[in-house]
Amino acid sequence: QMCIRDRYMGSSGINAEYMGLLSLRWMAEEDTKFFKVFARRVMKNPVLNRKQMALEILHPKRANVSKEELEARLAESFKAKKSCCVVYGLKAKFGGGRSTGFALIYDSEDYRKKFETIPRLRKMGLKDKPGMARKMKKSLRVKRKKVRGTEKSKQVAATGPKSKKAPK
Repeated sequence: QMCIRDRYMGSSGINAEYMGLLSLRWMAEEDTKFFKVFARRVMKNPVLNRKQMALEILHPKRANVSKEELEARLAESFKAKKSCCVVYGLKAKFGGGRSTGFALIYDSEDYRKKFETIPRLRKMGLKDKPGMARKMKKSLRVKRKKVRGTEKSKQVAATGPKSKKAPK
């Protein structure tokens, strides 16, 4: 068995009482699924209809904690739906066992879709990616200028996504 209090108070100088670790004095070595989340600087943002906070995650026997697990834990502790929670910007501290990140908890799923950044919505699968790349659109426009009449619509069909050739 290992004393968490000694590990975190000795080298890094973190106050164990402040981090809430005195209740977790002893932990078996097999307990690798354990992690504790602390929400710091929690503030209500009424303009964007969300709560926003900085997270400190303690995971002594793990390399890291997945975003899904963190979202589930936040939803449970803040009495919100898991689909309204967004976790991003996770960074592991040197030496392991600690990570920091940010979290947003929206009041509803509609507000999440309305105010969340487009790249994050695309990453979560809530928004489709644009059809064509910018370079492809430019080359298509140049090709259209060179042809006349119904050939222009044929140019659109010809410049669709290219299929991969089967290996020989």
